[in-house]
Amino acid sequence: MAKVRQCVSLLERVIYDLSQLQDRRFLTSYDLESFLTNIELAYRELVAIELLDELSAEQREGIDLVRQCLCVIRQIQLSTQLSEVSSSPTAVVCYTGEVGRPRYEIPEDTLEMLIENRFTVPQIANIMGVSISTVRRRLSDAHILIRDCYSTISDSELDHIVGHIQQQYPMCGNRQMQGHLISRGYRIQQTRLRDFQRRIDPVGTALHRLNAIHRRQYSVPSPLSLYHIDGHHKLIRWKIVVHGCVDGFSRRIIYLKASSNNKSETVLDHFTNAVTLLGLPSRVRGDRGGENFGVAEFMVRQRGSGRGSFIAGKSVHNQRIERLWHDVFQGCLIIFYKTFYQMEDEMLLNIEDDIHMFAFHYVFLKRINHALTQFMEAWNNHPLSSCHNMTPIQLWIQGLSNGLFIDQYVVNQGELPYFGIDWDGPLSDEDTNYVNVPDVDNPLTDEDYLELQETISPLDNSNSFGVDIFLKVLQFVCHKLNLI
Repeated sequence: MAKVRQCVSLLERVIYDLSQLQDRRFLTSYDLESFLTNIELAYRELVAIELLDELSAEQREGIDLVRQCLCVIRQIQLSTQLSEVSSSPTAVVCYTGEVGRPRYEIPEDTLEMLIENRFTVPQIANIMGVSISTVRRRLSDAHILIRDCYSTISDSELDHIVGHIQQQYPMCGNRQMQGHLISRGYRIQQTRLRDFQRRIDPVGTALHRLNAIHRRQYSVPSPLSLYHIDGHHKLIRWKIVVHGCVDGFSRRIIYLKASSNNKSETVLDHFTNAVTLLGLPSRVRGDRGGENFGVAEFMVRQRGSGRGSFIAGKSVHNQRIERLWHDVFQGCLIIFYKTFYQMEDEMLLNIEDDIHMFAFHYVFLKRINHALTQFMEAWNNHPLSSCHNMTPIQLWIQGLSNGLFIDQYVVNQGELPYFGIDWDGPLSDEDTNYVNVPDVDNPLTDEDYLELQETISPLDNSNSFGVDIFLKVLQFVCHKLNLI
């Protein structure tokens, strides 16, 4: 456990440095880079140890907290860098007075940010408005080598990590696997990763090619122009609803959250937390379900009325997120879906029993949200074949760097009902009416519930996708209620 102590020491140093900066109004880019580097080093070591099952439940929750902190700091850093790129989206012409064409200067920080987010040299040239050879010269001047950005992880370590991800997400393809690895801090060459997946899962790799999906064309002017929100009800039988939001331009997932209710307050809470971090969109499209009322009211209050701040329409017209739900279910939720039905078939779960449902939600809501967060990070970093293999994060950055502000795009009143519709997109296979999900009451006293939280963690390691943890919680609750 020496490595764990080293990681804790490194994190304590970061916390101390942050405490020294608490009186500042903002952090400099140097501070952010320093904190990000230290936390990434600690996180990679902790993830490697976690894969070897050497950590307790509390330590695993600690790793998850470190990952969340890392995501927040990355987002702050990205927002800071994007503000610089957006303010000067082209290279600066530098006149030296010498013979020949003037020199194009590109800030080294901007080059590092774009390379770190996996933009190719031609894409950087397009963003900065210069030639490809100019970008290559500036990279050479700054001593930035793209090949140095790839991880130097050994084949045996990569084999173990890819196998672990494949076990958790058996429907994960090559591009989605790239996203999972990048979200964990590993950048691997595509050819190398493809060879590993073919060796680990040759049958699944062949099936993915047979089930390739034809992507439809879709167009909105820029990031933050239109968000699509919706609820996913595949797990409604077990009183679980997944709420999601996706940016129409970049396909970046804004949030994915599983909840035990379908209330308007819950959806609004997810939405406001996300837009506080990523920015308020110009418009939001959703269906006419009652769970969207809070978001609709919020958007009209923030962006104004009479301009389509919230576009309410049929669920079949919200194809951007309907397309996403297919990938979320096949790439993440299907394991839980099949596990829950198997639990019922084996008489382990009775959905009519309130005690069973309390234990069920205690364990699986947190496990589902953990899986959804990992899926979201992987999705936002996976290449899109229909967008020249750019990732949603890259499309987001490129769109913001083009300098088109969302409020500059005017939509005619007659076009508002049809704005953001993909007429050739997939149709919803769910009922568009409001779905009421009854609350599951907690039968334990406050003291007993606190003891449960301290005794059993929903994120404990499990070889049965959490079923064994559910049985432990059920036994604990029944014992406290004198039912056994």
